[in-house]
Amino acid sequence: MHSPDKLVLPIDSADKKRYYKIQLRAWASFDPSTMDLLEIAHLVERGEGLVTAIEVVKTADGIDAIDDVDVRERFESIEAVQRVMANIRGIPKPLLQKLYSALNRGGDEDSTSQAA
Repeated sequence: MHSPDKLVLPIDSADKKRYYKIQLRAWASFDPSTMDLLEIAHLVERGEGLVTAIEVVKTADGIDAIDDVDVRERFESIEAVQRVMANIRGIPKPLLQKLYSALNRGGDEDSTSQAA
């Protein structure tokens, strides 16, 4: 039975995960400069473009081995969100309410916590 007092933190999973820096080369019959990756992928899938090469240019064994600070921090954030979702029932209700509030604001910091 799940105990709300016990949180499961998959600390080892970050150390075992391998990350890949990839480079895609493609030709397209559309201007991708104003599109996000999903839009480009849909158009390529429909035959509006061709991926000509997918190259792994670097690998990292674990988040700590990623040398790009911005990328590493984004992966750390993703992993933190995954831990929160896996342990949602163990989060104290007041903290959970603050989390919901922050999500509804789009991640803006709570101005009341800055005053302290």
